[in-house]
Amino acid sequence: MKNKFSQLLDDYCDNLKRLGIYLLIVLFVFVLAVNVMFNRDKMVEKAMKDLSPIEITTEPSATKAPEESSSEHTPTQGEEVAQITITSGEEIVTDDTTENRENTTLNEENVEEDSKPLVSEQVDNSRPLTNSSTRQLSLVWPLKGEILTGYELKYSSTYGDYRLHSGLDIKGEPGSIVKAAASGKVILVEKSSAEGVIIQIEHENGYTTTYAHLEEALVEKGQAVSQGDTIGTIGQSGTTEEDLGPHLHFEIKQNEKTLNPLEILEKA
Repeated sequence: MKNKFSQLLDDYCDNLKRLGIYLLIVLFVFVLAVNVMFNRDKMVEKAMKDLSPIEITTEPSATKAPEESSSEHTPTQGEEVAQITITSGEEIVTDDTTENRENTTLNEENVEEDSKPLVSEQVDNSRPLTNSSTRQLSLVWPLKGEILTGYELKYSSTYGDYRLHSGLDIKGEPGSIVKAAASGKVILVEKSSAEGVIIQIEHENGYTTTYAHLEEALVEKGQAVSQGDTIGTIGQSGTTEEDLGPHLHFEIKQNEKTLNPLEILEKA
């Protein structure tokens, strides 16, 4: 019995020792944490004290300088400027500042007035001249009707390949009159098995217009025509594009380069 009690007492003492060790560890950690926090507060306070003398101040002389500088650049006409005070303390006497500024203003006005006619002349010279090679031809529709084929890539049943259709195919009734799209001189009147009766008219600035698949030509080579004059009639002629029926094949070229007629005719 005595041994058992002694054993219990020893166990109790061991437990107290372990508990004491745990308490010491907890106490040590607590003291360490308090010490760290205290030291951190002191360090922050010290840092704030070190930073407190650093201030951004604006001295009267620093704020005055821009005002004096701005007053230098904004005198009204007739206002006398006796002197300009510089921040460094130097003084520049400019008794004739107003006179110089007035002369400068007058000179600038004279320059502007002198330049105005030059600008007007440049604008006038930039306008297209009547005989300019870049001027677009003014056209009227040679025939009013449905557009069967446009200026586009198209499969040709005659040649068996895809190629650019270089004009407009305009549907017409047999006997319908075809008009000159613009004034000019007839340079070609011929008949071919492929395109029937063909008329070509030369216009200003390198433009030419071609009218194909006509039944009859009512003008002759070398004849001068005016815009809107009757030059031929529609019929079923030419072996190409027979599937379209009676129609006018109309082309526009400038310096031998084909153009899209719609881009010009739609503005007519």
